[in-house]
Amino acid sequence: MSVSSRNLFTLARSLSTSTDEATLRAAISRAYYAAYHRCLDWERQLPRRGSDTGVHGVHACLISRLESPHRHCSPLQAQRSKAIGKQLREQRDRRTFADYSIHGHLPRQFVSAQLTSTADLLKQCDQSNGSPRSGKRRTR
Repeated sequence: MSVSSRNLFTLARSLSTSTDEATLRAAISRAYYAAYHRCLDWERQLPRRGSDTGVHGVHACLISRLESPHRHCSPLQAQRSKAIGKQLREQRDRRTFADYSIHGHLPRQFVSAQLTSTADLLKQCDQSNGSPRSGKRRTR
């Protein structure tokens, strides 16, 4: 059995109705992972991967590549890639807070901001990436 980004987002929305802080933190995390996996899929449609600028970790590398698109990307692809990378970075920051700052107060607006941002990001990724051809990206 496999799971999709949409499945993760549906779970996040369901979790977000709770009043339990641990569950709300899980909602933030699931929403982030829905966005992360959808962004990975979106990146595969680009002509070339962007530059990861020497960062470490798979999440940081994806964000860096999205924020630094390859020169073979069209202007529209580059613009979308940068915007998607910025949103994913903001979502990762909220997810990091939710997962690791367990003794700090979790502002309720973090949950709504994460869900709104994820819904927007999924919508952006579902739009055409501006490529004259679709399919698999070429390798570096």
